[in-house]
Amino acid sequence: MKIKMTLSICIATSFLGACQIGKALSFQPQVWEGDAYSVSVTRPGYLTIDHTTIIADAHCNQFGKEASITKLASPFVLPNRDEFSCVKKP
Repeated sequence: MKIKMTLSICIATSFLGACQIGKALSFQPQVWEGDAYSVSVTRPGYLTIDHTTIIADAHCNQFGKEASITKLASPFVLPNRDEFSCVKKP
């Protein structure tokens, strides 16, 4: 019984970890984390901030706000992601 439970937990943990790795290695920019005040958008190596700004704006528009870049992606942090704050539209 313990072996079955341990095996089930290992499989579930591996599956959830694989989902996050797949999200991190995607070839399309996507929201990594976000709420009404900020959003983090993954940026594959061949894309620019223009691509991630479109995704961030779409996220912030849900709250009646617009995206403003706060931190550019670092090549030393995986997944590469741009950080935006959601600010009120002028």
